[in-house]
Amino acid sequence: MKTINILLNELNLHIRSLNIEGSVTYEHEDTRLVRCGRNQISVNTKQIGGSLVIELLNHKKSLTRKFSGLSFEVLMLKNEILEMSEILPLMPQIDYAKKLDNHSKSEGTIDLKDNKMVEDRSLDMVLFFKSVIDFFDNKYPNHGLELSGAFSLGSYGYNYIDVTMENAISHESSDFSIEVVLQMTTEENKELRSSQTGEDWSHFMPKVLIDHLMFLYTTKLQTERINIPPGKYNIIFSNDAMAELAVHMGYIALNGESLLNKSGMLDEQRHPIGAQIFSPKFTLSDNPTDPEVINKRTLTRTGLTRRAFPLFVNGVLKNIFFSDKSTCDKFNRKVNNHFNSANLKVHAGSGPSNWGEVLKSITEPTIYVSYIHYINFTNPTKGEFTGTSRFGTFLIENGEVKSHLHNLRINDNFFNIFNNIDWLSKNLGHTCLASSYGLRWPFSCTSPLYSKIDGVNISGTSFQE
Repeated sequence: MKTINILLNELNLHIRSLNIEGSVTYEHEDTRLVRCGRNQISVNTKQIGGSLVIELLNHKKSLTRKFSGLSFEVLMLKNEILEMSEILPLMPQIDYAKKLDNHSKSEGTIDLKDNKMVEDRSLDMVLFFKSVIDFFDNKYPNHGLELSGAFSLGSYGYNYIDVTMENAISHESSDFSIEVVLQMTTEENKELRSSQTGEDWSHFMPKVLIDHLMFLYTTKLQTERINIPPGKYNIIFSNDAMAELAVHMGYIALNGESLLNKSGMLDEQRHPIGAQIFSPKFTLSDNPTDPEVINKRTLTRTGLTRRAFPLFVNGVLKNIFFSDKSTCDKFNRKVNNHFNSANLKVHAGSGPSNWGEVLKSITEPTIYVSYIHYINFTNPTKGEFTGTSRFGTFLIENGEVKSHLHNLRINDNFFNIFNNIDWLSKNLGHTCLASSYGLRWPFSCTSPLYSKIDGVNISGTSFQE
């Protein structure tokens, strides 16, 4: 990281010598990936990559070039910058573009990497899948159980400098994410899922993953699958399901670009900062110093210092992310944070802290949803979305699981979801929501292990006659 910072410092001085504005960003990853498909450990890959982006600005014109690689020749990049500076005057003018802002810039190097994690853990990853396969083969022979999944771990980092800064900043850390799916091939190919994510090797707990799969499997074996009619139901969402709901709500409610372009669910006139938007039981924050979150980033990829950033406090709107400089320039706003760098947390409540307590609390028919698959927006300006339950959906009544259900189609809106919170669990869990495209970039959400929402609209199921 220090070598890259030295390179960026030299390129920054070169940009300054040309009397223009500009920035240089470098990102890199070192990833191990093992996949399993139907009990076959099929892919074991190592990916090391990096990219360097140079952006030049002058007189409301800009030009960007991207270079891939892990090392670069200084002279080559200086010549590229010189050539770009000659082309820059020919670029179209953006009338609303403003100069680079030097507010809240960080300094220094942040290294949160776990060295035990970034060692070559390929054998450990392969042995994990083998241990799960062997466990279910030995405990339930000839039951037609097949395991699939992916185990990814590695390190990533980014370096940044622009002409308002004297020295480049850098961030480096590590993470892992695991998803395993058990398919019941002799039981209509029913599927069960367990997952885990963490930022150091001590967070890897294979027994917890196996125990969760066992819980889901035995519950399905011991109950009958039934179908339910469309309607409004009280639902308990797992932390994975709640994380999906909270983050997707954030995309269209807390994204300043959608607010300014009037393409999101909030309107500045009807939903100003300080307005009561959701239930007083709902608090959502982005705080890189919170000990309960993982994948902490105290600076953005563009060098902004990140501090505690409350989003909703007891349902009251406190902040919105303004991440994109071009949009902020257009609407005369300041970049204040970056959504993709966020450490989101749905704060715990006073509800049941474990599955046993959840069951005891339920007397009326209530659905448990362990996972929501493929959330999509049906009408973003009204907060409307759709998604399906998957990997374990149960009907609870009078303190016990009565049956398991066909996958459910949820059609609702976030105003309804976050205004009808009955309770949120006392304990929290972490969910990996990172994209599998591009360079490694961990993104997770911390949320209550269980969240009970009343009156959720179910429009259909996967049941077929």
